[in-house]
Amino acid sequence: MKKWVVCDGDQTLYHDVYHPVSDDMLKVIKSLLSKEYEFCVVSGTQASEIARLVRSNEIGKKHHILATSGASYFTYSNGKLNQVYEFELSKEDKKKIIDVLGKLIDKYNIKAMTGKDDQIQDRKSQITFSALGRNARLEAKNGYDPDKKKRKMHVKFLREYLPEKKYAINIGGTT
Repeated sequence: MKKWVVCDGDQTLYHDVYHPVSDDMLKVIKSLLSKEYEFCVVSGTQASEIARLVRSNEIGKKHHILATSGASYFTYSNGKLNQVYEFELSKEDKKKIIDVLGKLIDKYNIKAMTGKDDQIQDRKSQITFSALGRNARLEAKNGYDPDKKKRKMHVKFLREYLPEKKYAINIGGTT
């Protein structure tokens, strides 16, 4: 029977998008793989970004990446990402979601700290909205909505346009 270690990425395995796993954590991952454990990272972000943050190119053995909250599954081996599966939203659904997020931004006058492209990201199987921007400083993100009141209000607004039977809307991260 295989033994697995499955870890969340953001603020668990690595601190944030600016800080890949530490040298100590890299040693732990390598140690697990040397003991024949299967190692997997799960995150809402894209596989290439997870691979960078986990320092996949330094691990040296095959490991697993469940990206975009499990809608994409890749392995990393021999220096490259290998797609196992990847679900993708239709172009029509992507456009609808992005248009509604634009309405949200306008209604609440939400300003990204890092640029519009960093605020709304097309991750193929999900459209991600980060109010301050995915790459905004963690300190700013942590202070944006610690009680989730703003984001719950945003979800309520989005639900007016995106029916629950068709679209999943989740609050994750800090913004």
